Amino acid sequence: MTEKSGPSLPTTVEKREYLYGKGASKDALIKLGDRYQEAGRLEDAALFFHRAEDTGRLEKLSREAVASGDYFAYVHVARLMASPPKREDLQELAARAREAGLEVFARQAEEAAGEKDSGPEE
Repeated sequence: MTEKSGPSLPTTVEKREYLYGKGASKDALIKLGDRYQEAGRLEDAALFFHRAEDTGRLEKLSREAVASGDYFAYVHVARLMASPPKREDLQELAARAREAGLEVFARQAEEAAGEKDSGPEE
């Protein structure tokens, strides 16, 4: 989705060290996740919240993804939480995506919810 201006984010190397290195505190991971979320980078934020084992923030990200019509972020968070996407969330996400002009996301959410065919039959 759209990135927002805000606090500076770690470089790719720093991000990797935080996520996959040793010694990053839970508090530091949460703060970085919050910064990514503020910048509109929900999938990156989800990685930090998952590493910090903060299910509350992951659930909040899931709701934000639904509200903004961001299908990929929603599915990413669902996978990290090891829970299948909920049909009612997908239906709402599709409606929000369509309102925002994100037709591809709307169709993907509808297909995942089992509401539409994947395309015309030949």
